[in-house]
Amino acid sequence: MMFRIAEQILGRKDSQENGTCATIFPLYRDAREEDMQTSDLLESFSSAPPLAAKDIRHTPAEADLFHESLEHAALRDLVSRTELFARFRPQVDACLPGKYEQIPIHQTEVHALPAMNIDESSITGNADVVDSMFKELGFDVGTTKFSGILRPIFGDQLSIARLRSLITNRAGHEGSAHSYSHLVFGPGFFHHQMALTHGIIETHWGDTHAGTRSPGSLSFLNTVLDRKPIVLTSLPPYRTCRDLIFTTLSASLLHCLELVTKCESLEDYARTVSFTQLRADVSKIMDRFVSPNTVATLRNNRANEVARLQLPRPVLPFEGGHASLTITTVPQASVPHPTAPPASLNEAASVPKTSVSVCTGVQAHDLQLTVGDVVHENMCLFLRDALVLREFTDAIKGVSSGRILRVLKLLALMYRGSGRMKYAHELLHLVHNLTHIWPKPLRDVMIKNWLVNPSGKPNSWVPVDLLQEHINFWIKVIYKAQGGNASWEWLEMISPTIYDLPPTPRSGNDV
Repeated sequence: MMFRIAEQILGRKDSQENGTCATIFPLYRDAREEDMQTSDLLESFSSAPPLAAKDIRHTPAEADLFHESLEHAALRDLVSRTELFARFRPQVDACLPGKYEQIPIHQTEVHALPAMNIDESSITGNADVVDSMFKELGFDVGTTKFSGILRPIFGDQLSIARLRSLITNRAGHEGSAHSYSHLVFGPGFFHHQMALTHGIIETHWGDTHAGTRSPGSLSFLNTVLDRKPIVLTSLPPYRTCRDLIFTTLSASLLHCLELVTKCESLEDYARTVSFTQLRADVSKIMDRFVSPNTVATLRNNRANEVARLQLPRPVLPFEGGHASLTITTVPQASVPHPTAPPASLNEAASVPKTSVSVCTGVQAHDLQLTVGDVVHENMCLFLRDALVLREFTDAIKGVSSGRILRVLKLLALMYRGSGRMKYAHELLHLVHNLTHIWPKPLRDVMIKNWLVNPSGKPNSWVPVDLLQEHINFWIKVIYKAQGGNASWEWLEMISPTIYDLPPTPRSGNDV
C-alpha cells in the first residue's frame, strides 16, 4: 500500500509499503486431532505411489457425472439469466447433480490477525509470515506437541509454492518443527478462477484486426456489445473478463435453444414448454453445440476433403524449392461493422467458406472447401470452456466438493493448454494429495474446510483466499489512516477488529 505524505520535508516522502495480512478460522466441528497427526501424513507420504496419468483423467463414472454437471450448468444459466424460464428455478435446484456431496451449511467464524510488516515476496519472507502467525497465536513452535499436529494453510499459488520449496530445502536438515513438515497446504480457488478466466479470454480472443472475418471471437463480441476495449497484454479486472464470458455464454445458449427447437420466438416457446421438455432441449444443445465430438467430426471431414483433392506435394527446401500452406476464410455475405449490433444472431454467425492456397514456388491452386466450419468449431469449444467456468463458479458458491474435484482434474489439463504451467503444476500436487498422500480422515478435513461462509447463508460460500482479499481491501482502503497518521502500528491495531467494527456509511443518508 502507499503511505502518502501531504507535505514533503526532510526524511518524509511518499513510500510504498509491502506487508502481509492473515486470517484464521476454526475448522469444521468434526475435525479431530487424531485425524490430523503429522506422523500419519509422513507415513502415508513415504508409501504413496507417484502420480499417474489415470489419476488426472476422469473415470467413466466421473465423466458421466461431469457431463451431467455441465448439462445442468447450461440449464441453470438459461433459467437464472432470463425471466422467460423463472418458474422453473425451484425445479432446477431440486435436480442438481451431486447434492449429496455438499458440506452442511454453517457460519464460519473469521478472525483477522494483526497486519505484519513482513514482505512475503520471497521464500524466507513466507517462512517469517508463518512463524509470526504461530507466535501471535501463542504456540510454542519448538515443542514436539505442536509439530505433532498438522496445521492447514490456504493461500494463493505463489505463496504455497514458496512454502513447499522451503519444506524441500529443509527436509532432513531441520527438526520437524523448523522443517515445516507439520504444514498441509490447501488451494486458493479464487486465484484458480482468475487463472481459468484469463486463460479462456486469451484462448478465444481471436485477432482484433479481423473484425467481421472472425465473428466467433471474443474480441468481435466485445466490440458488438459496446464494451470497453481489452488488451491481452494488460487484461482488465477479473470480473470484467468473467462477465464478458458469462454474457456471451448466456446469449449463445439462448440462440442455440432457438436452433434446436426451431421456434418462431423464445417468448412463445417459454409460454408452453414444460420443464421436462426444456431439459431434453438442453441435452440436444449439449450434443450438437458443446460436444467436442462435433468439432472433431468437422475437422476430420475437412482433412479428408483436403486429402481427396490430391493437393500437389509441397517441394521441400532440400529439393530445390520452397513450399507454404495457408488457410484463409472468405465471408459468404457481408456482415455489419462490429460497432453496430447485428440485426439478428444468424447474421453475426454467417458461415464462411474455407479456401486452401497451396504455393509450390512456381504455381498456386485456390481450392474451395465445402465441409468444415472454423467459426462454428471455435464457438463449440468456447461454449465447452465457458460451461466449465460456470460449473466451477457455481460449485464453489454451492460448496459441492464432489463437483469441485471433478472440475479440478480437467483444470490441470486446461491450465497446461492455456500456458498456466504453475497452476497446472499446483493442481498436480493437489490431485496427488487427494488421491494418494493424504489419509482419508485428513482428506475429509481439508475438503470440508477449503471454503468458508462468513454469512451462514446458502450459496454464499467463498474461497479462503477471496475472503483474505476482502479483508485486505477493508484494511488498505477503508480503515487505513491517512497522511502522517498512516503507520504499521495503526494497521496492527485496527486489522484484528475488522469484523467487530460497524459497517462504514455508503452515503450521507446512512450517517
